[in-house]
Amino acid sequence: MELKEALREAVRYVSEMESLTGDGETSESFLANGCVAIEEVRCNELENARHVSVGFFRPWNRRGVYNPLQFNAQSVKLRTVKTVVMDAETGEVIDYRSFEPVPM
Repeated sequence: MELKEALREAVRYVSEMESLTGDGETSESFLANGCVAIEEVRCNELENARHVSVGFFRPWNRRGVYNPLQFNAQSVKLRTVKTVVMDAETGEVIDYRSFEPVPM
């Protein structure tokens, strides 16, 4: 699976998973309103896997808090990042978890 296709699939997967817990929100409205962005991509050749981290604002953190013209420390604290681990060849989702930064 090509990288761009894998990134699209990871974002789609996150939107579907997160819209399950939102106040009746659909995956389409989650994508439109959640300020969704790809935060990081790591390829693990030993596992033959891609780790795609996707950041967003949950519905309950968007209400009256986030303004794209006034991005600040408060809005960063409210941002959620999830990592989708996918098989590099098939694109099958292997794992879905909270983002864990790589120690430097």
